[in-house]
Amino acid sequence: MKLSELNKEQIAALSDEKKTKIIFGDLEDDGGKGEFVVLLGGRLSFLSERVDAAARLYHAGRVSYVVPSGGVAWDFEGGKITEAEYMKKLLLERGVPEEAIVLENEATTTKENMIYATLQMNRKLGLTGMKKAYVATSQSHMRRSLRFAEVLLPSTVEVAPCAAVGGLDDKDCWYKTDVGRQRAERELYLIKDQIDLGILPDIDLG
Repeated sequence: MKLSELNKEQIAALSDEKKTKIIFGDLEDDGGKGEFVVLLGGRLSFLSERVDAAARLYHAGRVSYVVPSGGVAWDFEGGKITEAEYMKKLLLERGVPEEAIVLENEATTTKENMIYATLQMNRKLGLTGMKKAYVATSQSHMRRSLRFAEVLLPSTVEVAPCAAVGGLDDKDCWYKTDVGRQRAERELYLIKDQIDLGILPDIDLG
């Protein structure tokens, strides 16, 4: 049976084991190098793990640039700050230098993250200068994000995951808390929607 064949009620009734199979794509670090990592935004309360993942990649010498991407503005210290601006603040605190940070301050969806990040890196390096990009995001968000990157980045750019560690929606613990379950299962239904639209390949549930 394939995921596309199930309705919402049938998906909700799946075991946690089957949900894990659907939600989480390939999270393995390939150990390679690229020109940049697209750091995806979200609610300020769970961006720290994503920033940590991107900063580790930079400090390991595996990318030259970090592209914090996200234009949604949140309340912060009596004012407003965008996701990208907040992630830049955290990157600087983690020792990533200003010149290595390429701010992308417009995107409001995962799809737009990839489009606008590509635009910023094209301005920095040109299309011929982009050979490989990493995507830094939460584990439950990775499958969907990688697919958008594969579809929307130039076909000449290889895409690889840089999954965050320590979030409530990690692969090995998402089902242990209400918050983790809510975040992961939201992705489950978004994955199903993308399969129905032909963006993601269908998933065999065995």
